Amino acid sequence: MSVLKFLSDIVFPPRCPCCGELNENGLPCENCAEKLADCVLKKPICKRCGNEKQRCGCGEFNPLFNGAAAAYFNASAAREGIYGLKFGKRSSSAVFFGEKMAQAFEESFPNITPDAVCIVPTLPRELRQKDYDYVHLLAKTVSRKLELKYKPKLLKKIKATKRQHKLSQSERAVNVKGAFKAAERLDGKCILLVDDIKTTGYTLNECAKQLRLAGADSVYCVTALISPNGSCK
Repeated sequence: MSVLKFLSDIVFPPRCPCCGELNENGLPCENCAEKLADCVLKKPICKRCGNEKQRCGCGEFNPLFNGAAAAYFNASAAREGIYGLKFGKRSSSAVFFGEKMAQAFEESFPNITPDAVCIVPTLPRELRQKDYDYVHLLAKTVSRKLELKYKPKLLKKIKATKRQHKLSQSERAVNVKGAFKAAERLDGKCILLVDDIKTTGYTLNECAKQLRLAGADSVYCVTALISPNGSCK
């Protein structure tokens, strides 16, 4: 064990990425691993929305992104892990889930090599309220695992929005409309967009719209979690 790893384990001891209990290796504990297995999407997967084909509702939604992938359903131990990262400031969980996101993207799109990875951004004041950007931590791991260039400021948020999970489906689309803007030209580029949870897909779609308006040739999305009830419904 390196000195750096030894000191890191003292300051940030390994924990189960789902329940947060201390353990020896930072992987899911036996109990969470069993629950996590039930959160894995079963093939065939719809490459357009990222959900199981039997659950997808793509006929009702025409996304501006080319495809999407997700590591787990938003349920059980997977939800506990991401919510621990999101609300409990359990930053160590980002490594495990980020690596699973990278794996999900590679499995769904083995022949796609994005030019850059970016994130769904937040306003500076929203970031101050959260203390840290958990999506940024996920994206750093995704880009490292896929060996891609990470550009965290490729998109910027220009309008405050309400929290999506409190809104109806129609309200969600209106809430994010015009909320984002690309920071540079992306002519002919392929962009991988990272977020934590995909429910209706409206936030990802609005971000993809701005990336395409900036010249991006294609946009793919990857999230840690996806709604088990049909991500495009």
